[in-house]
Amino acid sequence: MINDFLLTKIKELQNEYVDFLRNALNNFEKEDFYPTLDEINLFWYSNREIVKLILNNISNEHECYTFTGASFLDIEDNEHFPFVAFGEIHIVDDPLHKFIETSQNIKDADYKARLKEQIVNAIRDNIRIIEEYSDAILIFPVTLLTDIGSDIIMNATEQAFLSMFKDVTMTKERYLTEFNNIEDVINSLDENALNKIIFDEYDDLTIKLDKRFRDFLTETNPFGNQLNEAVIFFSIISGFFAQAFNILLTCAQYNMIPYIRYNVTYRYTVLLGGNLTGNEGMDRILFKMSCAHLLYRNFDKGLIVNINFDDYLKRIRSDGFNDVVFNRIQERGFDIKKFNAKEISEIIKNELNRVLND
Repeated sequence: MINDFLLTKIKELQNEYVDFLRNALNNFEKEDFYPTLDEINLFWYSNREIVKLILNNISNEHECYTFTGASFLDIEDNEHFPFVAFGEIHIVDDPLHKFIETSQNIKDADYKARLKEQIVNAIRDNIRIIEEYSDAILIFPVTLLTDIGSDIIMNATEQAFLSMFKDVTMTKERYLTEFNNIEDVINSLDENALNKIIFDEYDDLTIKLDKRFRDFLTETNPFGNQLNEAVIFFSIISGFFAQAFNILLTCAQYNMIPYIRYNVTYRYTVLLGGNLTGNEGMDRILFKMSCAHLLYRNFDKGLIVNINFDDYLKRIRSDGFNDVVFNRIQERGFDIKKFNAKEISEIIKNELNRVLND
């Protein structure tokens, strides 16, 4: 159980933050969004010591899942229901600070407009979480307040990117000098890497990489026409790798399990996490992360049409849904090294049906 001091501080911070967000939303509609995002970062940095104390303590005493790797939870679409099914503590890794670096580099006006819409949705979603669901879900900037240096993430990201090439002596400098278009890149990639690169949720791996890459740029290209394809490819894949490393190392630091909804983020996190297996703590994080992703993908929202959130929480908790699912998974002998997505999905679906149809 969270001690009284931390519980009081948690409530104070959530209340202060929701007041801050209401004001930020008003300012956001009057001016460019960068100053508002900067103020949000300053809010969290000014409270960083108490937030770190909270994160370190609650995740050590309770099984804690953190929603990360997406722009916002989306209360409107009932995404909070599957999020709270596993674990005891649930934290939304505040997405707003992550928009700052992106917004500074945007040149394309249409992309900037879409980004602004995403930020507004994230602010509104945060406000709803705190106002309506703060007993079950907290908001803290988990990845913002990590002790992991940016140079560590940058070096790990660069090494991961260069490891995809046939030439083991490839360097970033050579890549940026020698490659100009996506065909140059593809001709130099290792065969295994070609089969693992995806750009969006619905990528069809039977389609050639050059077409998938250019189709992706047609829909999403914050760089405009200022950079060549090789540089854009480096920026996109490095961004995925950096996000995955940040999630893994941050969750390892705070002993949290990442709840990753977006398949692209999940795929790259699993890919890089494969290099970190063998450590008991990391194996646990990767295994439960993968089970949580399967829960999200197999969660039938038709089961909750006539159930309000409070009733849903009571059912999930009183039935011991989390323990039942993982006991059955353990009985089958599944772990991170022996992972059967189909059978684990069936266990999850059967238990959801049993609990929510009872």
